[in-house]
Amino acid sequence: MDCLGILNSRGALGSQSAKDQALSYYVQKIITKKEELVEKNLSDMRARYHPITGSDTILISGDVFNTGFMIFEGIKAIIPATKGIVAIGIATTVCGVIGGVINIAVGMICLKEAIQALKNKDYLKGARLLNDGIFCCAIGMFMILATLSTYMTVLGGIGAFLTANPWVLPLLIFIITLPLLFEILNGTQKIWRQQDIPSTLQFNMLKKILENEEVNWTEILSLWEGTVLDYKKIKEEFNQKGLESLSDRMEVLQANVGPEAAITTYKLFQAVLEQNREIAQKHLKELKGHVTFWNRAQHVRLFQQVLFIGSFVVSMIALRPKVNSRSLIATQNFTMALASGIPGYMDIFWPFARNVPITLPKVHASKKA
Repeated sequence: MDCLGILNSRGALGSQSAKDQALSYYVQKIITKKEELVEKNLSDMRARYHPITGSDTILISGDVFNTGFMIFEGIKAIIPATKGIVAIGIATTVCGVIGGVINIAVGMICLKEAIQALKNKDYLKGARLLNDGIFCCAIGMFMILATLSTYMTVLGGIGAFLTANPWVLPLLIFIITLPLLFEILNGTQKIWRQQDIPSTLQFNMLKKILENEEVNWTEILSLWEGTVLDYKKIKEEFNQKGLESLSDRMEVLQANVGPEAAITTYKLFQAVLEQNREIAQKHLKELKGHVTFWNRAQHVRLFQQVLFIGSFVVSMIALRPKVNSRSLIATQNFTMALASGIPGYMDIFWPFARNVPITLPKVHASKKA
């Protein structure tokens, strides 16, 4: 590349200082380590898809059997005659027992991910996953007992209680839903008000600056003052805590936009530090894509929680006198079936954006690393 090409690539206004070069070097260390963690977790097929112990296998199987259980319960509610059909009975039993066992396993996964989230100081997610873990186990026990009570006399009393009180399962799901709904709304309301982390980075303004004939890199850094990429604050923290400070900010990003967008945000920051126009534009485009995906995922998750809350409301209405409780109970079950089926796609294709995401550990390293 000739001198003019180098100038156009790196921009014209401002020059990279030795301190910026050092900071860029350590930013790259965080990026590399976090990318290694992403690759390790995504490529570990045994841990994710083992037929019995794989975390993703358990989550996806749970989606399938939970949906099946709700559908068959809905069919029996709307068409009572189907209760005598052997095939329906067997299908309900299989989905109920296996789904219950899987829900208990999902609860264990939630507890494991909760511990990792708390270690990362992501207390909101940690508390939510802890709640999920406890009540997933409770839902699993409910499904097993409700199903086996039909065949075991000793459980007849439990079965009679659950039959007379169809609101119990929606209530348990409602309790799980509330913390998750709070977590999702906390993020989506910031998106709606353009107060989320990506919005504060002012992508449109950044794009315009990078398209100027001469890029004013100082202007870009000024644009990010008070954000997660606050240049002065990052340098100050880096001088005090070294690489650990960069890792802390990476965790803030990961908690708010997922690891893939977090890594790309750091790559964009590094490109600005190195005053490389082409690389900055490349990562800005990639980051917009990651953020669009993340925001869409949050709205899908929000819709799922609305369905669960709706099913609980319907179950409460069904308790009122002079209502068609049979139709309402069927509606309740079909609504829960739809809500239970939605995570199926997320659990397969969105490992970092689903309700029980893969939680990557924090990068721990010293400045001398």
